[in-house]
Amino acid sequence: MNDLIKLKFDIIPKEIDLIVGVPRSGILPATLLSLYCHKPFASLNEFLGGLSPLGGERIGSYSSQVKKSKNVLVVDDSINTGNALRICKQQLKNIEADFNFFYCTIYSTGESKHKVDFFFEILENPRIFEWNLTRSWIYANSCVDIDGVLCEDPTEEQNDDGEKYKDFILNAVPKYLPKVKIKYLVTSRLEKYREETQTWLKKHQIEFEELFMLNLPSKEKRQELNCHGKFKAEVYLKKRYSSILFIESSKRQSKEINQITKLPVFCTDSMEFYDSFKEEDIIRFKIRGILSKIKRKMFG
Repeated sequence: MNDLIKLKFDIIPKEIDLIVGVPRSGILPATLLSLYCHKPFASLNEFLGGLSPLGGERIGSYSSQVKKSKNVLVVDDSINTGNALRICKQQLKNIEADFNFFYCTIYSTGESKHKVDFFFEILENPRIFEWNLTRSWIYANSCVDIDGVLCEDPTEEQNDDGEKYKDFILNAVPKYLPKVKIKYLVTSRLEKYREETQTWLKKHQIEFEELFMLNLPSKEKRQELNCHGKFKAEVYLKKRYSSILFIESSKRQSKEINQITKLPVFCTDSMEFYDSFKEEDIIRFKIRGILSKIKRKMFG
């Protein structure tokens, strides 16, 4: 997204006086645009509250800086159905006579591009963004690794296949905690640590349907077989018709899982996506998306 903004920020008119970011996903692109365009920035809440985009000091109904901002660019990360944009416009309705509002998103679908004044790229569905992965329906319908994704990896000292390792599992530092129920948790942790793993998951209110663990007797045997990626790939293949993506922390294992399964893998360590979409992947994504929406409407 940053590369795209740097490449095309000159599509924003020089007459813009102020750039306003829509919380939460619009804050980052709006900040980047303000830096590249050399324009003052404010969040939507700050703007509505009349706070100065420079110092944050309230001066009457609107700060002097805001009063001078006749042409205001309102920025969000993307537009799909346009619901978020409608809500934003409603919030600005009472003051729209005082400003010239322009609306911008970095990404738009072809169907919705006419709803904004500026967009940087057409990006059709299915799509997913790095910054909202853990809240998405795609995450909910994926195979997800634990160490390095949901929590930090153990250190060499902690990874003793004994009491220190048990203590690590029970007290692991959270990393990317999901906001949705996960379809499948797939970890190369040994089966004998299932109870400790489930205790940690319950502690952090992580919901899931199934938990797959490596059924080997010891850490030494796991290292001997070196089957981390192979095991995860086997589970992914078994669940390929009910899971959309594998989310893995290790770059090496991400490549291995993708090479074995020929299915898409997202690596959280490098924030890279492995595998290009094929037509069957697109169909799978759309079917899962439709089913997910139907389920939400029926069961909440």
